[in-house]
Amino acid sequence: MNRTQKEAKQYYRSSLGHNVKFVTEKKLKQNFPDPAGATGKSFVVYLNSSTITVDSTNESFAWIGEGVYAGINGSNIYGDSSFVLTVVAKNLTEVQKFNNTSGAFGGLYLVTADTNKLYRMVSNGSSVTAIRIMGFDAKPSNKLPWFNGSLLTGTELVWV
Repeated sequence: MNRTQKEAKQYYRSSLGHNVKFVTEKKLKQNFPDPAGATGKSFVVYLNSSTITVDSTNESFAWIGEGVYAGINGSNIYGDSSFVLTVVAKNLTEVQKFNNTSGAFGGLYLVTADTNKLYRMVSNGSSVTAIRIMGFDAKPSNKLPWFNGSLLTGTELVWV
């Protein structure tokens, strides 16, 4: 799948009211050890304390929780029927696991929790690579309605 920014915004708007919500990491921690109690579906998946395994053949990813999230393991898919728009990973190494030559994960947004940098999976036709997004300005066309860096990681994102 290769979801454009415009398509991501349209999907977000059409999903509202269908049990898909933006859930903060704070809310997930309040529901620990049962993160499912926060919501069944969230636009953002917090894997900043997890090791990620990616399978680009079916656009799925799995995780193994670490530290306070030890034992919280799971998996998810990305695609037309997926509610996932953003993944918060612990570092760039975890983000780069999504790079592939299968055309998978196009349009997925990723944040590195250790540096607060935003990436978007971009396809060049033969491969999909995490490209850092810099210099977002305040124009409404550039804003992601489900996305606020301070809500995602507790501090503002690094844009330069």
